[in-house]
Amino acid sequence: MKLRTPVWVVGGASVLVFIGSLLPWITAQVSFISVSENGTSGDGKITLIFSLITIGALLAEAKLEHIAWRFVAALSILVMFGVSLYDTIHIGSKSYSSGSIHVSAGVGSGLYICLIASIVAAVAWVVDFRSRDSDVTKVSQVSDPADQLA
Repeated sequence: MKLRTPVWVVGGASVLVFIGSLLPWITAQVSFISVSENGTSGDGKITLIFSLITIGALLAEAKLEHIAWRFVAALSILVMFGVSLYDTIHIGSKSYSSGSIHVSAGVGSGLYICLIASIVAAVAWVVDFRSRDSDVTKVSQVSDPADQLA
């Protein structure tokens, strides 16, 4: 089975989620010292695993041509999006000052990549699903048994 363009987009976005899961998800700065925490030290493990599940589901669907794999990919995309959105909201931009000490924390580049890539994957999945649905409708209109009897 030839992979359609939206499926390639979902796959590419899933690869970006995988990469983003390995990059910094939170950055903190205390006065002149800056530190960051990679995604795999927290919820990035979840997005990492589900990005691999999404890629596996896409490959399985291409090979086995079974609709169930499309829904496995969809659920995986939703998990990636949900985790990325949750962490983006909860990390946000926070700061604390006490005397001469100023601490600030914010969302790292990896988390932004995961969030944006999971949105792109979700949109591409919907586009693919709708285009396949319209293809099925066209085929069923062409091969209507009533047309063959007339």
